[in-house]
Amino acid sequence: MLSGFSSPLRADSITVFAASSLTNSALEVYTEFSEKTGIKIKHSFAASSVLARQIINGAPVDVYISANTAWVDELERKGSLEQDSRKVILSNQMALIASEDTDWPPMQGGIIDTNYPLIKVINGKRIAIGDPQHVPVGIYTRQSLQNAGIWDDLREQFVGMPNARAVLALVERGESSFGFVYVSDTRYSSKVHLIGKLPVDSHDPIRYTAGVVSGQKHPDVLLFMEYLVSNSAQAIFRKHGFLPPDPVSGNE
Repeated sequence: MLSGFSSPLRADSITVFAASSLTNSALEVYTEFSEKTGIKIKHSFAASSVLARQIINGAPVDVYISANTAWVDELERKGSLEQDSRKVILSNQMALIASEDTDWPPMQGGIIDTNYPLIKVINGKRIAIGDPQHVPVGIYTRQSLQNAGIWDDLREQFVGMPNARAVLALVERGESSFGFVYVSDTRYSSKVHLIGKLPVDSHDPIRYTAGVVSGQKHPDVLLFMEYLVSNSAQAIFRKHGFLPPDPVSGNE
């Protein structure tokens, strides 16, 4: 039994759908949870939008973890999420990455502010982004670039991808010179360079939100939800570059 958590268990496994940017960290969290409780985690990682649609269409899932709150709101509107079950478990920050053969000028404090010559640095090259219509990492990218007044200037250079990891992979292979991903994603490749972080106030707050799917509010599921915000799980997420649910500063 997980220390600090006590509850009668219903089954030997639960199913969790989580945003693709959580892949490495969540797998480590799942493993530790399973070792301490005996509850196996069946999992799927994809764009938050894709997973939400699957849940709306009846996919057998217990817990949903989204990279933004909008898709959690959508599940609630559709009646696909247990009321009052949602909780913010993590936050993150956006970053601009580049392939190995790209040069860029330095910046103050590692933050790409409105004074940074971003259009000049990109210089007409391809930019991988998440689909700005549906994928959270793409939505945050669009908000930030619109806030800087350069979204339309760069529009013809965008290469839309289904999730943050796909953006990272495209830049890693050199098929796109630049890409916008989460800061945590930059931990998983030695073949890309972190140019800088985007200002946290240039887009909506990046809050990873977990919720219990309708009809699945069972003791083992609630135990897992508690574990996601435990010190043990938070330490794992922090190691992978995520920020706590309410960070004091997103520019740390």
